Amino acid sequence: MIKDNKNNREGPKVSVVIPTYNRSNTIGVAIKIIFNQTHQNFEIVIVDDSPDEKTEKVVVSLNDSRIKYIRNDKRTNRAAAINQGIKRSSVDSKFIALLDDDDKYLPSFLEKTIERLEEKKEIAGVTCGIELRNEEDIKIREEGCQKEPWRTSVGNLSVLRKDLFEIENYWFNSDWTYLEEVDFGIRVLKDHKIDCISEILAIYYCHPLDEKHSLPSSVSPELIERFYKEHYLLYSQWGREALSYSCFYTGRFLLRFPEIKKGRSYLLKAFLIYHHPKYFLAYLASLVAPGLYRKSIKILIYNITHPSQWKQERKN
Repeated sequence: MIKDNKNNREGPKVSVVIPTYNRSNTIGVAIKIIFNQTHQNFEIVIVDDSPDEKTEKVVVSLNDSRIKYIRNDKRTNRAAAINQGIKRSSVDSKFIALLDDDDKYLPSFLEKTIERLEEKKEIAGVTCGIELRNEEDIKIREEGCQKEPWRTSVGNLSVLRKDLFEIENYWFNSDWTYLEEVDFGIRVLKDHKIDCISEILAIYYCHPLDEKHSLPSSVSPELIERFYKEHYLLYSQWGREALSYSCFYTGRFLLRFPEIKKGRSYLLKAFLIYHHPKYFLAYLASLVAPGLYRKSIKILIYNITHPSQWKQERKN
């Protein structure tokens, strides 16, 4: 049982920053769950990029002084919205908690992450174990903590020291649409420690990509390759395993466009750098049956995030 003590009611202040775009159907639930946190010294900063007033109406209807609502006249992107929310957070906030507009904290999320940050002054932030659910609210699986820093995305469902942004000048790079949390994570983790609480403290909702299982329109082969090249030095400083990992996922992304020749070359490079059997098998699959391999990646992602749709398609 969580103790209802003075620290939970007061304690250090945290600003929960929520970037949102066209999620009026989910953001109200996310906000109400924050209201029920065992740690109650918070504010909620919402940065709304939505083209209509639906989200604003939901937020205004909650009528709570702890909500700071910002609506942009023109759409920015998720990274820019996060930065905007942090800059508009209260001066007396010590921590920044990040939350996507469709995900949920469990009741003790803020208490336990802030408690860890207060205990371990040397860490810059905290992540946690999460439960993955699909759009039908059915549990897919649980995910614990990543051991390797170069595998760790830092953003949604993280709590970070505010000084990391305002004093040390780490910000989310709005150039990296779709990859902003990976970019932020590897930059921060190069020089700082991010701790992870293995306990499941949050719920992350997976969504089907679309009816064709494609990537968002903001993602291009050029963007994926540029990300790899510009972060090559960072990954290589962590060693061969980290560098091969970045090659492998660059190759998998490229195969989904499809950029078969380029994608295949990155898979081979991943294996040559670090002899993991998975990398070699992926390369062979892309060599023997690239179309089937590409399709299998898409279908796997689509099916685990939207099983009832898959079942219906199978029936038809």
